Amino acid sequence: LRDMGLYLAYPDSTIEVIGPDLNTRALDAARRGVYSARAVRNVEPGHLQRYFRREGERFHLNDEIKGCVRFEHGNLMRAPLRPPAMALQNIVFCKNVAIYFRPEGTLRLLRRLHQALADGGYLLLGHSESLWQMAEGFALVEHEGAFCYRKVSADAAGDRNVLSKPSPADLNAARNILAAGHAVLSRGESAQSGRSLKREPTEASQAN
Repeated sequence: LRDMGLYLAYPDSTIEVIGPDLNTRALDAARRGVYSARAVRNVEPGHLQRYFRREGERFHLNDEIKGCVRFEHGNLMRAPLRPPAMALQNIVFCKNVAIYFRPEGTLRLLRRLHQALADGGYLLLGHSESLWQMAEGFALVEHEGAFCYRKVSADAAGDRNVLSKPSPADLNAARNILAAGHAVLSRGESAQSGRSLKREPTEASQAN
């Protein structure tokens, strides 16, 4: 996000990355920010040199980047996704989570994610996941073969089930969001959300 210039583009905004997970061991590992060579194999060499410190076969994320992320214990299906004191989310990453639920569980999850998003906020799922026949409250946005979902405002509730053709503004926003999503997910980073980015708990923790 720093390299993309997001902080400079929105100097008056608070940009926060929140990473919730059900598994406390996963949270502890994420807070440490220490990765194997395999875990960082897709990180660009320049980023690896700039943001990591190598010690033997382990790569330590620097404190500046770790300080941009807040990891919290959370359960997608039980505790509120957005505590009252937390702002509505602009972007939610929920990768390879919904595929582990039955249809009724997936619908519950999507409703909760919808409630946590601000109007016009974006939901990014895993490559094998979609909201087909479950798109209530979301519009599909496509850019160069990549897809994400945009929360439909309450004023447009009558069209919730329609996967809409994106406007030029949607395409511009989607281009930036999908680029950020590709960067975050391909690097194996643990999270990101809020006014902010947010990636939801791992599939293993949600399957328990």
